[in-house]
Amino acid sequence: MAFNFDNFKVDTEAAENASFGGKKVESGIYDVKILGLFTEVDKSQNPMITISLETKDGGHIRLFNNMLKPKWNKKDSNGKLLIVNGQTVEGGENINYQKIQAFLQLAELTGGVSEIDDKTNSKTEKRKSLNFTPNKFFKIAVYNEFDAYVNKDGQVKETEKLQMAGVFNLNGKTIGEEKVGAEAEQIKKMKMTDNYTSNWKNLIENKKEVEVDTKAEDTSGFGSYNTEESNGEDGADELPDWGSMNA
Repeated sequence: MAFNFDNFKVDTEAAENASFGGKKVESGIYDVKILGLFTEVDKSQNPMITISLETKDGGHIRLFNNMLKPKWNKKDSNGKLLIVNGQTVEGGENINYQKIQAFLQLAELTGGVSEIDDKTNSKTEKRKSLNFTPNKFFKIAVYNEFDAYVNKDGQVKETEKLQMAGVFNLNGKTIGEEKVGAEAEQIKKMKMTDNYTSNWKNLIENKKEVEVDTKAEDTSGFGSYNTEESNGEDGADELPDWGSMNA
């Protein structure tokens, strides 16, 4: 059954229980407003949004492959979407679920989907976006994540992308802290450092030799734009620019 973005509602319990302490942050914590929450569905029918943000001083942040469900759709041994009795089967946990729900609660969704302008790389196109409250500022912590993979030709490739570490009200409190009247503690635990995945450490830092697995399933939790040749086959329709923040 196709995911209905028009009827999407925030999981408020997940949002209130989201924990952000301990995530490594390189780029910083910024006051931002939303430009778009662009909807897409990957080839495994997982509903995603690409988050486009603007900082108060005009910088831009794009966060890709943010999955809206608590669990990923399961694949079979051949990497194909598993369908049983006409229904998808739930697979692994979406480890970023609470974080995304917290973000969407702060976004104050107004319901439904609309076509709006998406401005990227000096071009503008119309894309469907979840409806959100415009010009509302809140805080987001983002960090650079460095990853690496081996493509089908056996070449080691390195990637860098921004990831969300946490979201907060303008007073620095999480939704959960605000609800119970607690002090802003989690924002103080943000570690302002880059994050290097185990793949990066093995392939780049330690230069280990690995076998090429052309059927390897992505387990990143943020989709799998992981080969030049795939042209986004495991994610959206085209390979994105991972985004940058010029704040």
